[in-house]
Amino acid sequence: MFSGTLRENIDPFGRYSDAAVAKAVEDCGLEGRSLDATVGVSGENFSLGEKQLVCYRSAAASHEQPPLAPSPYCS
Repeated sequence: MFSGTLRENIDPFGRYSDAAVAKAVEDCGLEGRSLDATVGVSGENFSLGEKQLVCYRSAAASHEQPPLAPSPYCS
């Protein structure tokens, strides 16, 4: 994860509507977090599991084959 907002981490190129990104956040089990929630440096304000879910969801949103193992960027 990188510094910015939760929305930027899930949809870094702004390809999807707020509704689609909000659905992705909900699917991750992070429904209590706003799309504008601040993500600290390396996702320091997210648990390791939350980071993995966000990274996995980001890969799925890009329509690329999601990784079988958690992304190395999640740690």
